[in-house]
Amino acid sequence: MTDKHRILVVEDDIGWQGIIRKALEKYGYSVIHANNIDEAKLRLQEYQFSLATVDLNYKENQSTPEQEYGTDLLEYIKHNYPELPCIIITASDDRDEESAVDLVLDFKPVVRSYLKKTAQIRNTLPKKIEMILATCNKSDKDISEKPQPKYGLGKEIFISYAWGGESEEIVNQLDEVLQSKGITIVRDKRDLGFKGCIKSFMEQIGRGKAVIVVISDKYLKSENCMFELLQIANHGQFYDRIFPIVLADAKIYKPINRIKYIDYWESQIRELDEAMKSVGSANLQGIREGIDLYTEIRTTIAKLTTILTDMNALTPDMHRASGFRKLIESIEEKINRSN
Repeated sequence: MTDKHRILVVEDDIGWQGIIRKALEKYGYSVIHANNIDEAKLRLQEYQFSLATVDLNYKENQSTPEQEYGTDLLEYIKHNYPELPCIIITASDDRDEESAVDLVLDFKPVVRSYLKKTAQIRNTLPKKIEMILATCNKSDKDISEKPQPKYGLGKEIFISYAWGGESEEIVNQLDEVLQSKGITIVRDKRDLGFKGCIKSFMEQIGRGKAVIVVISDKYLKSENCMFELLQIANHGQFYDRIFPIVLADAKIYKPINRIKYIDYWESQIRELDEAMKSVGSANLQGIREGIDLYTEIRTTIAKLTTILTDMNALTPDMHRASGFRKLIESIEEKINRSN
């Protein structure tokens, strides 16, 4: 059933170590323990794991009070092992359901679920792991069977933008300048191809070493554009990999205007939630993912736009006047550092 999947269990309580080990071994899983962050990092270097369970609250050492040190490990896994699915396990009753959901969203895509330590965990944890691993295996199979974009992550520059208007106009101009300098720019209208997998393409953008992002009002209200921005953020080094061009209609420089984008996505969540209530739950395949995406956008858009406002992006007119010189120099410097 499991092909002996290896599970990393990060847990400092000896009693719970035994309970979790017995529960997982009963279902055929191989279990390796780590008592703290340092041990977990060593185990991750020594073995390949199918999944990790991370205790949220534990003592860093015997002289310290119990705190949420587990989040430090999740941050480490997110940036160094982004393909490793994780389940948060905690005995803490301090978090309500909403804050638990926020915690899961904070550490996507690695964190897949959140469980509290109760007697039921002997049954719920193995079943949750089985479900997550089945989803991961299906995802890997689906990706391998779909037509993949014919490009790698070498020296290509990816671009994320909303179609039409000034956004596409500046992308066309930038594309022409970069091509004249022998720099490949990967963009959906040229490189995705007929029947190409849109989601796979957007995920590929998220993993790019250098991503030009043309921020517009339309971009910030587009679920596809925001999915790409989240993918970039979820793969780490957001500030280092992103090269923004902010159009005048993107109102992100004042907090009151950034709040309006949060309001917009909250309204999208409410509208979709109401629509879902009119349909039987058996007929909502693929729809629930939509509300999860809207929720993640709502949760992170303020943080991401705040980062963008702190970057000296230059105005579109300044870019055009210089032939995008500063932008190109910054991208070339980034690519040379990466290779």
